Amino acid sequence: MKTTLINGKLSDSVSIYDRGLQYGDGVFRTMLVHNKTIIHCDEQLRKFKYDAALLKIKTPSKREILNDLDKLIPNKKTYLLKLIVTRGVSERGYQVLKEIKPTFILQYFNYDFERNINNQSGVMVESAEIFLEKSDFAELKHLNRITNVMALYGKKNSIFDRVMLNAKQNIIEGVSHCVFFKKRGRFIFPDITGYGLHGVSRQILINHLTKNSMAFKIQNVKYKDLKEFDEMFLMNSVYGITPVKKYDDVLFKPKIEELKILNNALKFIYEEK
Repeated sequence: MKTTLINGKLSDSVSIYDRGLQYGDGVFRTMLVHNKTIIHCDEQLRKFKYDAALLKIKTPSKREILNDLDKLIPNKKTYLLKLIVTRGVSERGYQVLKEIKPTFILQYFNYDFERNINNQSGVMVESAEIFLEKSDFAELKHLNRITNVMALYGKKNSIFDRVMLNAKQNIIEGVSHCVFFKKRGRFIFPDITGYGLHGVSRQILINHLTKNSMAFKIQNVKYKDLKEFDEMFLMNSVYGITPVKKYDDVLFKPKIEELKILNNALKFIYEEK
């Protein structure tokens, strides 16, 4: 069964001249779909369009994306959905010609309920050996993810994710998740300016905390200060908030019931229905 639409047509291949393949020239988003509805749809599509616009790539309209979604998803179960837009097909060379038409790709994958439920008791993470460098494009989810690929190289199965730091030993983000902490009841988010991805799930959580007058702070988080925090969490738009029980040699004690309440408030799905 085909699980991919390319420019509105069922397919599983793109041109070898597509700039997404040649140069990583494009952006993507990964999100959750339940009952043929994108979870946090407006926020996800807004960020998708924003990232593409910074690269001066045009995206399909919301209506076109949702029409393709309805055509592609086979039923009302829960799936992982990936949206990709590349600048399109062109001749050799970096120069962008006006006549290039974007390539839009929509894919779905099965959602791993068992993995997510098991991880709610806490996961183990470790530091990546690669340091993040400052970049004008760090906030974008662009298609050139070689840093992420190599940051996970050689990771053992017992390690859920790796955490990336910058050269100043500031904690920035996980390879596949944003990272945040809790200290004496206050949520602490690393300052990721210039280094990390400005993800949708992180902003949704910050908005929720603001709306409900819950204490939080955005600051530089030094690796050497890890032991000062009571709890550590990972988060993304597919699996919501995941507690960390161990980061390198530092142990944390996650409060599972409080976390479940927060995940439900943020409308992430954790049990198969």
